[in-house]
Formats: sequence, structure tokens, C-alpha cells
Amino acid sequence: MKKSIKYLIFILLACFIFILNPFNKKTVTMNDERLDFVKEQITLLSDSLEESNWNDSSEIYNVIHLYDLDDNINGYIYEIRTNDRDTGFIQIDISTGDNVVSSFSFDGNHAINSMISQSEKISNHNLEKTDKIIHIGGYNYLIESKDTKQNVRNLFDLSTGGKVTESLDILKNKYNEQIDKQEIYYK
Repeated sequence: MKKSIKYLIFILLACFIFILNPFNKKTVTMNDERLDFVKEQITLLSDSLEESNWNDSSEIYNVIHLYDLDDNINGYIYEIRTNDRDTGFIQIDISTGDNVVSSFSFDGNHAINSMISQSEKISNHNLEKTDKIIHIGGYNYLIESKDTKQNVRNLFDLSTGGKVTESLDILKNKYNEQIDKQEIYYK
């Protein structure tokens, strides 16, 4: 009986810790189809571009989920390491329903990392409390922070750290126009 109670407490504690894990922690989770696509792109880019520093030992060590303004995932940033050294990233856009490489680099980390650091310094914003990183096209990223006490959705521009003052409807219209253009371009 004591073993059963200890086992149940252990399971509950493990579930509690898992639930408390913030969304923006560095975790590598993705579906198999998308993972296969990214691995194919790593191989394709490393084989076709001589400046590539990716090889068979290159691995994805972090995935950053990106969202649209309606809380749907619209992309991912896959950060890559080779021989324990940061060796770039691949950003995948899925806003049109297809996997599309929107940017990549064979060096360092994605610009979003420095944007986040700068934003934390400018606005004294704690990203541990941030719910989502919103990608609205190009290198335009917002962070969303919800004030649960006042039920308010705050958006901050990652490039400036400032609070977004445009209405959500205007932002959505601009985003949707961009997606319409992408669908024409990629088809």
C-alpha cells in the first residue's frame, strides 16, 4: 500500500512539473513529417552550398514555435549545432499550409534571440511569462503577454521592445494580405 501511494505521488509530481514547464523553454518537439522535411533541407543545403558548415553530425537542438495573431502555429525556427557549436538555423513557414524554408543561416543563432535579449533590456519584460512569439512576416516578430488578472492581451514588438498600439484587426488584415501574396508566389 505504501509503495502504491509513493508511486502515485511520484507520478503526480512528474505531471505537475511537466505542466509547469513554460512554453518558450528550449525543447525539441515536432511531428515526424516536419522533422523529416527539416532534415532533408539540412542535407540539401549542406550538399549544395560550399559555405555550409553542416554535416552528418549536425543536429537540431532547439525549436522555437511561432504563432499568428489567431494563436495558430505558423512557423518554426530550428536551431542547429554541429560538434557542440551553434551553426545556424532554418526557419520554416507553414502559414500557407506547406512547409517553406523562409530563411536559414550557417552561422550563429536566429536574429530572434538577440531581439528577445534586447526587448528584455528595453521593456524590462520577463519572457518566462510570455505566452507566444508571433511572426507577422519577414523579420517582424511580436511577443504576447497576457495579463490574466485584467484579461488583457499585450503585444510587444521584438525589434523595439515597445508595446504595439495598432488594433488587432489592422494587424490581422496586414498579415492576411501577406499570406495571400505568399500563396500566389509559392504555387
